[in-house]
Amino acid sequence: FDTNKRADRMIEIAHALKEHPLQPNFLLIGTGPLLPDAKKKAQEIGMEHRIVFAGLVEKAYMIARSFDVAVL
Repeated sequence: FDTNKRADRMIEIAHALKEHPLQPNFLLIGTGPLLPDAKKKAQEIGMEHRIVFAGLVEKAYMIARSFDVAVL
């Protein structure tokens, strides 16, 4: 989580989809200096229950198979 990764943009997208009938969930993988800010923002917009911060994940490609959409 740094300025180059733009996790803040992903959180904005999650917020925009908050009322979508499919109620999508979001999994954000990684760590970095902006992780606490991202978690705080998710809580502020009421999405902390639909945005999961997984931290570092070995072999993330293994779980990516189950995603409907992935953003790198």
